[in-house]
Amino acid sequence: MLGGRGLKKKVGIIGMTCHSCETLLTEAALEVKGVSSARADAKKGVLEVEVENAAALRNVFKAVEESGYSVKGVE
Repeated sequence: MLGGRGLKKKVGIIGMTCHSCETLLTEAALEVKGVSSARADAKKGVLEVEVENAAALRNVFKAVEESGYSVKGVE
C-alpha cells in the first residue's frame, strides 16, 4: 500500500498488541489530512505511513496519542 511520492516514515508505537490495535491505528492515521497510506504492524510495533509533509506527520503523532497509544520514535 505504501509507494506514492510522499515521505515514508516508520513510527514506533507503544501499546499496540493485536490486530484490533492495528486496525484502529491504521484507520486513525488514514483520517489525517495529508496521509496517503498507512499500515500498522503489531508484531514490529510500528505504524508505516506516507505523508505529504512534516505537518501531516505531526498530526499522525497526535492521532496516535488520541487513540490511546504512545509514539516512541520515528525512522
